[in-house]
Amino acid sequence: MTIRNVGVCPVAFLRHALSLPVSHTLMRSKIGRNSLLCRLALYALPFALFALFALIAREAQAQRLVAFDVSVGANSGGQRIAAGAWLPLATLLDRITLSGGARLTSYHGESGSFGNHGTVTAALTPTLSFPSQAVGLAIAVQAEVAIVGPLSAGFNIDLAGVAVGGDQSVAGLTARVQRGSLLLGGSPDVGALNSETYVAWAFAPTFTLRAGTTHFVTNYEVRDPSSPGVPAAKYQQFKTLPFVAVGWRF
Repeated sequence: MTIRNVGVCPVAFLRHALSLPVSHTLMRSKIGRNSLLCRLALYALPFALFALFALIAREAQAQRLVAFDVSVGANSGGQRIAAGAWLPLATLLDRITLSGGARLTSYHGESGSFGNHGTVTAALTPTLSFPSQAVGLAIAVQAEVAIVGPLSAGFNIDLAGVAVGGDQSVAGLTARVQRGSLLLGGSPDVGALNSETYVAWAFAPTFTLRAGTTHFVTNYEVRDPSSPGVPAAKYQQFKTLPFVAVGWRF
């Protein structure tokens, strides 16, 4: 059985957000499901941004501005590892650094509850429990505030990208990670997105340790094979994990 992506279409979303309820805009819009233009827009956006950052990074790397980062987080509910590259874009009040970057995140969660934010039927119940596994590549932004000396605090979040994950069978249903990722805020979020809140200590101009919490969202498209005419339902789960990270500049 072929499973189609029913993720958000940015073009349709902007055009119809004021006239359709959120659930219809995200899950039931025929434009969001069927328009080739919308699909191309969703998938082309992160690649265009990646290309832009690559061009900027080529010039910035010679000045040792590009920071690289690897982080690991875990608790009893799941594990997450991420690697990213960050490029400073602006400095405010000589203390706040705004950066843009790209991040690759791999997440594995134990069996947990997902909430239904789409079609509800006898089979597609309001909640389902199943393990999750997702890998996401996204453009992200970060804000970091210098507190005192080598101590700083910050926050970063994924904006848009792509995601993959193993297909699953859940109580006779088929489930897969939404292929496109897009930050829309809370339940409208699409795909797999990562964010971090942290404190950092710079041991040297080129070496930093960070620790904090990571907030990860995973969205699955779940279909009922026995009812091919019923649209897929979006099932969503948020997880918060502690993490540690090491960063360096070349």
